[in-house]
This record gives sequence, C-alpha cells and structure tokens, in this order.
Amino acid sequence: MILLWKINEAFLKKQTDAGKTIIFSHNPNFDWGGSDFAKEIQFLRANNYKISEIPNPDGYFYAIPNRLR
Repeated sequence: MILLWKINEAFLKKQTDAGKTIIFSHNPNFDWGGSDFAKEIQFLRANNYKISEIPNPDGYFYAIPNRLR
C-alpha cells in the first residue's frame, strides 16, 4: 500500500502544481480513516485546495485550488 500511495502522491503533486481541479466520485467529507483516499484529501488540503462540501449538480465532488496561495 505504501508504494501505491507514493505513486498517487506523485500524481497529485503534478496535478496540484499545474493548478488542476480534482474530481471525486466519492464523498471526500466522509471519515475515510487511514485510507489512501483520506491521504489524498489531506494532501489536497495541505496544498491549499478547497473541497466541495456537497456534490455539484453533476453528482461529483470537486477540489479546486485556492488561487490566493
């Protein structure tokens, strides 16, 4: 699992460095414990991303960069 997280972390770093919007099919506000998904959410918040609290009309949750970094 550690290797998978490291690969995912590198992917998220590229996306956040590029200021990309991240789309979630699962509720990121649910308590995901120590899962890799929870690590993704923590990583995004640590990189100044705002995560939607409710799904958009399309049914997805979004993490968007705070442009005021």
